[in-house]
Amino acid sequence: MSNILLAELSNMPANSKSTVMLKEYLSKLLKEGWKLPEGNSKEGVDITALTNSAGLGRQAFYPDRGAAETITMYQWAVKKIGIETIIEREERALNSDTTDAEILKTMLKESERKLGDKGKEVLKLQAHNRNLVKQLKKRNDEIEQMNSVNTARLDGYEVIIPWINE
Repeated sequence: MSNILLAELSNMPANSKSTVMLKEYLSKLLKEGWKLPEGNSKEGVDITALTNSAGLGRQAFYPDRGAAETITMYQWAVKKIGIETIIEREERALNSDTTDAEILKTMLKESERKLGDKGKEVLKLQAHNRNLVKQLKKRNDEIEQMNSVNTARLDGYEVIIPWINE
């Protein structure tokens, strides 16, 4: 399958510098059996990782600024080569003898972001927990006071406590 895709890719025109660079990058991807990195673009590709790995600027894929053949080649790659999910990419990076520094950098950033989010969530839950403990302690004190008042009344005493609303 990749030989057919390599043949298709080699037959595509590459007149601009960005198209030549993209073509070389896509050839490398196909030869190594990789796919385009998953991201948040409308096509589902990580444009930043793609442009960094291919040595291009992000604007190479902008319809108003990029070469038409570069954009066409990119769209072809999305359809034919496909997109590698972040999980697949991480597994490949961890199980590979030669790892891509960009993948590891992305993994580290994502882990740090998740860790930061979890830390914020922990702090939020701790504050909520302290508030609940405070409320529970207040309710237990009120119940204890009410029990003392009820015990005194059962023993025949008239109890007047201004801080308890009855």
